[in-house]
Amino acid sequence: MNRTIKISLYLSKEQEATLKDTSLKYAQVFNKVVDYSISTGVTNGVELHRGTYKDFSNREFLPSQLICSARVKATEALKSFRTKSKKRTIRVEKQKEQGKKRLLKSINKPRSKGLLSIRYDARSFSIDFKTNIIGLASTSGRIKIPFKTAQYYWQYTNGKVCSADLVYSKDKKRFFVNVVMEFPDTMLPDPIKILGVDLGINNLAVSSDNKFYLRPDLRNISNRYQALRGRLQSKGTRSAKRHLKKLSGCENRFHRDVNHCVSKNIVRSAKLQGYDTIAIENLKHIRENSKLGRASKARLSSWSFAQLQTFLTYKAASAGIQVEVVSAKYTSQGCSRCGHIYKPQRKGNEFHCVNCDYRNHSDLNASFNISKNFQVSRGLSSGAYGDTFAVCGPSVQPAYCDRFVSSNTHISNHKPTNLFVGS
Repeated sequence: MNRTIKISLYLSKEQEATLKDTSLKYAQVFNKVVDYSISTGVTNGVELHRGTYKDFSNREFLPSQLICSARVKATEALKSFRTKSKKRTIRVEKQKEQGKKRLLKSINKPRSKGLLSIRYDARSFSIDFKTNIIGLASTSGRIKIPFKTAQYYWQYTNGKVCSADLVYSKDKKRFFVNVVMEFPDTMLPDPIKILGVDLGINNLAVSSDNKFYLRPDLRNISNRYQALRGRLQSKGTRSAKRHLKKLSGCENRFHRDVNHCVSKNIVRSAKLQGYDTIAIENLKHIRENSKLGRASKARLSSWSFAQLQTFLTYKAASAGIQVEVVSAKYTSQGCSRCGHIYKPQRKGNEFHCVNCDYRNHSDLNASFNISKNFQVSRGLSSGAYGDTFAVCGPSVQPAYCDRFVSSNTHISNHKPTNLFVGS
């Protein structure tokens, strides 16, 4: 289990100039490796090292360890570039078959046009949390820099130091160091008490303990960002492009804050109720496989569900709770009471089973299915899929029934509780 500590550096003018020079030369090595790989078709990291290292082997240019680090970083960026290019090629072929004239834009190769974040390892940097001094390799040798750490990060300073990234913030016009600390993985228990969580766009998350994690103004904020982005893109001026870049940062920070708040509250609720496992649905390739209209696809593209899953996983691990992924097939169409699968059973937020006349909120019904699917896949339930066993265990069977809306009650009478906390 890893944790990242953000450190603020106190630099003199000479040290700041040295780090900027180091970052620029680091970017040169990065760009050289990218160009060499694309021109020769070499993808292997060892071959890239042999073909480019001699051009920068002069120690006065950059320390050898940073040259190797830049090559590794370029190799990773090239791998991502080729993966995206292959996906684009497949999608363009489908667009041509469908007779579309407006094709996807080509993907630009990795390129650093300014200061590039430097990746340090145990050989190229050292840190002492007692004296608050960090040593970084640079073009002027190893320089010692005082730093300050926020009080929140003190709890992580006793871990094993793994690596660090020197990052330059254009907004604040200063350098930061993100230090990665490693801690031993906690032994997670065998799944006994499972909490199913259904992720969505309208309801960010709905858990099988009848909790809804909402952000009422999320849709309006997302629509406002989307509308402003469209106006700026149609404008196309330099000022509009600068505004687009700023807008992207604002939107990313907003979604990140929302995902942090939702994942934190899910884990907190699960820990208070004694759950040892959180089951979530596998949403990989959902954007490619979904058949939606233009407006719905735009909302789906802005949905950062992968980030929410990442936050949920590491926060749960810290609380001694494991997160498991299950198949998302038919979780929205199937009845959690009798197991009957029929697509028209779900209409918006309402789920009505045509087989057993069971009614409930559609997302809540899906969370029950996710929990049951995980238990069935692990052989944790002795009955069939349609058994009405308790999600929390057979010892609290009545509580399970209370979580449902009774079959003779309309869905409009079931008002979800807004459990979202945060701005």
